[in-house]
Amino acid sequence: MGWGKRRLRKHTNIPGKATLVTASSSRSNVLDFRAPSDDGWYGVQVAMDSEEKLRVIYMGFSNEYDELYAIDSFKDEQEINEFASRFRPISLQLQDSDCNEVIEGMHVCASLQPSDEELRFYDASVDSAD
Repeated sequence: MGWGKRRLRKHTNIPGKATLVTASSSRSNVLDFRAPSDDGWYGVQVAMDSEEKLRVIYMGFSNEYDELYAIDSFKDEQEINEFASRFRPISLQLQDSDCNEVIEGMHVCASLQPSDEELRFYDASVDSAD
């Protein structure tokens, strides 16, 4: 589902910073975003800044990692749709007690820790489950 097809439900003012735009989700105002830099999925909030640019705010990171997107930076509708496809509702984490519910073919959000300082999340399909 593309961003343009989602119904925006809630606008929340963040004092001194931006207006938060939340996609319809009663659980949270956090979305998953596939970062252009590494194609990893990150929890983000989305806001319009005072210059009418879309601000992608990475949760758990300092604001130096925020990304700004101006509508006129997109060449055409295809680029806008590609950008919109980088957003999805946040993935729920499985707990240890949920392991027996994992089955072959299930789509999950898997993590990879390439170093002590880095943790990345990716979409994956379960090849087998014992």
